[in-house]
Amino acid sequence: FGGKGGVGKTTLSVAMALRAATLGRKAVVLTLDPAKRLATSLGMDSASVGDTPLDLTARLRETIPHLTGRFAAIMPDTGRTFDAFVSTLSDDPSVLQSIRRNPIFEMISREYSGSNEYMAMVRMHQLHRTGEYDLIVLDTPPSRNAVAFLDAPQLLARFFDERMVRWFVLPTNQLFATGMRKAFGILESLTGSAFVSNLFDFGARLFDVRARFSRDLDEIMKILRSPDCTFGMVTAPHAEAHSDFRALRENLRDRKLGFDVLFANRLLGAIPLAAAGAIADQSPIVLRAHDQFIRMREFETRHLTALTREALREQILFSKVPELARDVHTLDDLV
Repeated sequence: FGGKGGVGKTTLSVAMALRAATLGRKAVVLTLDPAKRLATSLGMDSASVGDTPLDLTARLRETIPHLTGRFAAIMPDTGRTFDAFVSTLSDDPSVLQSIRRNPIFEMISREYSGSNEYMAMVRMHQLHRTGEYDLIVLDTPPSRNAVAFLDAPQLLARFFDERMVRWFVLPTNQLFATGMRKAFGILESLTGSAFVSNLFDFGARLFDVRARFSRDLDEIMKILRSPDCTFGMVTAPHAEAHSDFRALRENLRDRKLGFDVLFANRLLGAIPLAAAGAIADQSPIVLRAHDQFIRMREFETRHLTALTREALREQILFSKVPELARDVHTLDDLV
């Protein structure tokens, strides 16, 4: 699921996984959102939900006694995933130690734009390979471009491109490479910095990881493009909802990714006008509030009409979710 911040994307992602569990499926919800709203939606502190799937089936049975499925939640620890990723790169402990200790590699892997999204998707890939779950719901970071999280790993992949580091790793002129190292060695002796040496070592080790990195990314994209995966959008009734929908549809088509689900969330339309009009208190402030409610309903309807028409034409599942009188912060609320 993708969408802007504040539209209820995390809440609906959790609710989707929970609903699957009520239908007898084994479901897990995984968030890429750095704000960690997943724990808040579940009524838990962020420390309670971590890199290991937290099975909430027993707690859910307190509300749904005859639950037949499973429900779990996970907030990936990208640093931990990176360590697991590195450990699969070589059978040689000295090589692994060299990779982990190289400060340039550590900086790139943990801080470079795109690395967190990539490692989170690696975690998703790991979950997929276990075969433990029938459904994995991925809650993406808030963004106008709902698939921006897919672009970040691609940017990181370009950095890992052989051509970009060949200058450090395989200079065409070995004599030049030797002279360059000597020159940099003199510079480092003057500055007291080992940056360049670390950079050369990083370049050499990069070839140990490049093939695995590219292969994993290809496998992840293959999963996302398969018939077993689809994207969904969560929006709210605002003026840009229709344009956001069209931009996402085109974006996903360009990437050959599916788009089958649309949630319009926090709608006032679920509140009957007849009920809203039955106002015992005829004070000016209450009447003004009622008039404002009517105008908001009209605004909502106007912006949802085009969205509804296009979703029907594209055969996208379109679900309208009502505004609630409170925030969703417990499993009971989610049910």
